[in-house]
This record gives sequence, structure tokens and C-alpha cells, in this order.
Amino acid sequence: MLFRFFVSLVAFSTLAAGFWSPFTSTKQKGHFKVDQVRNSGARRNGPAEYAFAHLKYGLEAPEGLAKAASRVSKLSGADGPAGTGEVPAWAQEFDIEYLSPVMVGDPGQLVFLNFDTGSSDTWMYSSETLVGHMGGQRFYAPEKSNKAEKIDNATWYIQYGDGSSANGIAYRDLMSIGDLRIPNMTIQTASSVSVMIMEDLNMSGLAGLSINHPSTVVPKQPSLLDMLEPVLEEHVFTADLRYRDTGRYRFGKIDTNDYVGDIKWAKMNRTSKFWQFDLNGIHVGDDPAWYFASWPMIVDTGTTLMLVQPDLAEMYYAKVPGALYDDWYASYSFPCNQSDSLPDWEFDIAGLRGKVPGRYFNYQNVSETECYGGIQPFPMDLGFGILGDVFLKAVLAVFDVQNKTVGFANKELKA
Repeated sequence: MLFRFFVSLVAFSTLAAGFWSPFTSTKQKGHFKVDQVRNSGARRNGPAEYAFAHLKYGLEAPEGLAKAASRVSKLSGADGPAGTGEVPAWAQEFDIEYLSPVMVGDPGQLVFLNFDTGSSDTWMYSSETLVGHMGGQRFYAPEKSNKAEKIDNATWYIQYGDGSSANGIAYRDLMSIGDLRIPNMTIQTASSVSVMIMEDLNMSGLAGLSINHPSTVVPKQPSLLDMLEPVLEEHVFTADLRYRDTGRYRFGKIDTNDYVGDIKWAKMNRTSKFWQFDLNGIHVGDDPAWYFASWPMIVDTGTTLMLVQPDLAEMYYAKVPGALYDDWYASYSFPCNQSDSLPDWEFDIAGLRGKVPGRYFNYQNVSETECYGGIQPFPMDLGFGILGDVFLKAVLAVFDVQNKTVGFANKELKA
């Protein structure tokens, strides 16, 4: 999904100046890692994230959720000037959201992209984006690249469930991620972008990593996953997201230092457009019993929350004293005095037993005494739940593009 970031662009510019220069690698086959950029001033808005997850997948957001999101935005100061992450005295220190730095063109131009396993479009703001459709984000200027080539008659259009959209044209150009160069990458440049998307002031665009899911470019063009295949040692990538710390993506190699124990490979739903598999079992807190079934899930790095079948959400919050389904937020909240004692959420996927620590579910203060939960119910209209970043911060996720399967492993949790 498209996150909201509320930090000064100066911080990103300073970071870029200190760490980035055009890449000179000439590797034909390789592997690389991309450390995420820490957005230390990000302020969370749980209802907004929850609403946008509905819209991303073409579902109608619950009535009243937009008002709740607006209220939380005002409470956290998100509509005010860029800040340092400090909020009123009752608020917790919010977690950190991330972007990944990428170079586009020759010479390279730095942009910050959201790596998204829930979509396949790789699009970004450009020098051709219409006035009023960009809010100060870093952008790509094809006219400044020696390798940019406009694709004749190519157009693209993305529309979300609320009618917000982005559209534009496409180029072929050099994209450098880490120290790996991807020539002739399809770069979708935005001509116009809806205000709801524009609000994400530091995100330059998306890098889509969904499987079995073509981009919206017409005529059809290769996706990022298609273009990575010939330049990687192995057609695989991993997501090692971290709780209150900088995470990373690795492409072309599985690093054994990133996990403990074994990787367990889930059986994929080959007809799905997403990285879909079954969650096989769960255990909550001090409940003496495990519960086993086949709950369809997708893993999505572009969705913040864990959005699960309603019975699973109800099962979790039944273990949290004072938790309730709040009609104002159209989702679950709980008393903030329970934050330090939230139950762990243990899971079984393909025989892997793992745990999401309870503290990960304390997503946000929404009032002086009320906190928003990081696990929420999701309508079953699509036939699957979504394991987003709250879940991914507890595991190493391995995306095997060649064999069309996804694996998970436990890892050392530093927080």
C-alpha cells in the first residue's frame, strides 16, 4: 500500500548526499542487498492504513473509517509541519516506516521507492508529472538520462477502490538497485496522480514485485521481476523487515546469516495473482490449545498491518482485557495500559513454528488511553487475508520467483 510519510525532505537529501553516487558495477550475474532508509519522523495512522488496504484490493472501506483516519491524523499532528516524531505526551514513540533508495537513468538519479510484493507496476513521479500532481517528492527526469527511450504508444493507469488513481507513459532506462544494473527497465512515469497518493511526500513511487500479476502498461511490457531474472545468480529475493530498526531486501541470494533454523516452503496457490499460501495453525498467548485449519493468506510488503479472517482477529483480542471492536475506527482497539502485556501470536506455516511478539501489535495511540491494534479483521470477499509488515518484522520471507513459491524462516529478533 502507499504509506504516509511526514518528515522533512531535507533529511532525505542529506542522507542521499552522504551515501549515494552513480553505480559503476558491470556484473552480468550477481546478487545484492538494499538497506531501507529510516524515516525517523514517520507518524502512524492505523485507520488510514486499514482503509487504504481495502482500497488497494478494490474493496469498499468501512463506513466512517475515513473520518476516524482524519481524527487520528489531527491527534498525531500529521497535518502540521514536518516534525521529529514527537507527539503529545500521551502518545507512544511510533515505529518507523521505510523506503528503499534506487538509482534510475545514466547518470543515476536517486529516487525512494516502496518495494511492494502486492503489485507489479514500477512507477514514479517524473519531470513530466503535471503541475499540482506532485508535492515535492524526488522524481525521475528522463531528459537528463543518456539511456532513456520512450516506449511508443505505451500508457498505464492504476485505479484504487476509492477512485484515486495514477496514470502516465513509459520509458526504457537503466535502473540500479544496490550494485546491480538493470538495463532497459520499464519505467512507468506518472503524468497525473490523485491527491490521496500525493500526500506521501517522500515516496517517489512503487517497485512492484508481485508474481503472476502483469503490470497495467499497455501494450504489455516486462515487469521488474521479469527484468531481474537474467541478471541474478538465483531468481530469488528476501525481505528482512525489522521492528524499530532498519530492514533490508536481498536479491539473487539467500544469506544464511539472515535466519536461524530452516526455511519452510509453503505450497503456493498457482492461480493467484499474489504470493498466496495457507496459514496452517495459530496459538494466542496462554491459550493451552493450538488451532489448525487452512486459512488462505498473501504476504504483502506494501501493506502495514496484519489483516486476517475475522474469526482470527476476534480470537486474538479475546485475550486482551478491555479490547473491543470500535465502531468509530471500524476496527479493534484496546486500553493502552495493556500495551506491555499483549499476547504473542504464534503461527504454523508449512511446519514452521514462529511467533509475532505481542508488542508488535501495539500499532498506535489513537487517544490518551486507547491504542490501535496491528492485527485487524479483513473482509473475505477476496478469499484471503494479508500478512503485512507487522508479521514480516518477525520472520525472514523468501520469494522464490523461479519455482513460484514462498518460504519463511525464524530470525533473531533484536527488538
